Amino acid sequence: FIFNPSVVLVTGLFLLFLNWALVTAQEVVFQTSLGKKFFGLQLKGTVGSILLRAVFSIPSSLMFGLGNLWALADSQRRCWHDLASGIQPHEIAEL
Repeated sequence: FIFNPSVVLVTGLFLLFLNWALVTAQEVVFQTSLGKKFFGLQLKGTVGSILLRAVFSIPSSLMFGLGNLWALADSQRRCWHDLASGIQPHEIAEL
């Protein structure tokens, strides 16, 4: 039962959504996520723009990661979801 392809698919989709929701909640509340914090990055924007960025990150990642790889070619290192939302991660200012 547990290795039924439908169960595996639904479980995988649930885990992907849960990960997206947790990262989005971290970004909205703290303006950074654990991964961004590790690299010394934070988001500077309104709650609405951070949520918009999170929503646009889904198709950006689903198109074979092309939206994320776009940052390698962009002069300002922006992904598609950064371009669509108008915000991108910045280095955390040292105090």
